[in-house]
Amino acid sequence: MEWLPPSPSQQPADLPPPTSLSYGAATQTSGEGQKKKGGSPAWLIGVMLVSLAAVLAVVLLTRGGDDDSSAESTVPSTTSVEVTVAETEPPTTEPRVTTPPPTIALIVETTVPPDTTVLAETTIASEITVADPSAPSTTLLGAVSGGLAADVNVAIAAADGTHLVSSGGELNVLRVPSVVSFQTIDGGFIFQGQTGRGDSSEATHIRRVVGGAEAVIVAAESGEFLRLHDVSRGDGNDIIVLYSRIEGSSPEDSQEGLYLLDLLSGNTSYVGVIGGWESGTSMLDLAGDLIVGEASAEVSTAPFAIDRRGNAVDISTAVGLQNNYVDCAECPHHFSVDPTGSTLAWGENGSLVIVDRGGANPPLKVPVPGFVDGFGLELSIRNGVVIINRPGAASLVVDTRSGAAQVTELPLIGHATFAG
Repeated sequence: MEWLPPSPSQQPADLPPPTSLSYGAATQTSGEGQKKKGGSPAWLIGVMLVSLAAVLAVVLLTRGGDDDSSAESTVPSTTSVEVTVAETEPPTTEPRVTTPPPTIALIVETTVPPDTTVLAETTIASEITVADPSAPSTTLLGAVSGGLAADVNVAIAAADGTHLVSSGGELNVLRVPSVVSFQTIDGGFIFQGQTGRGDSSEATHIRRVVGGAEAVIVAAESGEFLRLHDVSRGDGNDIIVLYSRIEGSSPEDSQEGLYLLDLLSGNTSYVGVIGGWESGTSMLDLAGDLIVGEASAEVSTAPFAIDRRGNAVDISTAVGLQNNYVDCAECPHHFSVDPTGSTLAWGENGSLVIVDRGGANPPLKVPVPGFVDGFGLELSIRNGVVIINRPGAASLVVDTRSGAAQVTELPLIGHATFAG
């Protein structure tokens, strides 16, 4: 019989199986010699069993794979990572380009803000400016050690009295303890045993010795103290004494007044107030009608100059000085004027400066060994020779009249003034 494809209406049980396949079902042969299907339901069940066995095999294989992966999970994960990195990111031979880190952040962290820097520089410059740009240039003069010139005589006030020192030696001429002493044109001395505030008002009396006779020429009242500043030659044989009275004991009533005593006439004149509780002046120089020194108040200092009537005199402009200096150790200090009133001297950062008061000549600057600016230091100038009084140390005499300044250290400690 010829085999025909099944029609859509046929059921699977009626379809003849392929002749090349056998599923183990029994076959029977009819008498006509044809093969007949031996129970079509058994064939279908066999197919289903085979399929089920295949599914079970797949499931069992899958479970076995899961157990194997669980057993392998104890291997450190870094092994697989390292292998992966080595295989996927081999090292490169190309050079790596490194960009330098920006420097803006570093500059901001280590630099003072611009506005602060400018303010600090401006403040410092205003404090240390010592000369006007139009002031003449400075002449620098070297200094060497030497002795006193024949025409230089010095009086030294010491604990054992007043000594006269010259090129010929030293002589104790007044055996009365003193802290400041001036020789007068008549050969006598005007001196003090104590100056300024102390334990005793009487100890600050100003005394005069002439011809072996001693007298008090200015007496301190109870509760006040005297300060002897200078003794100057007046007209002819006249002698002028410059001194001050310190009164009061509190910030409210403390005051220092300046006076002039004319020994020839005996007249005393009042000049004006020069100090208070935390202000005052250095030891002052008298030069004719001019009085010069240094004023101070707390951390400020300034050139001080007045006439005998107490009127301010400008000595700063012509020589390039400022009107005041604030907390500046290197700035000009210890101002002095010679007896003629024509020459000024001061100390500046370890050097001695001498200048014509009118500013006509260049200033002379002498670096002086052992000249250290400090509180209590005081200068005095006469004819190109300067005495530098150093508290607690022997005074220096600097003679600038030759090519190199001659510096002499006096033989004993005490306050020195010009004598003769």
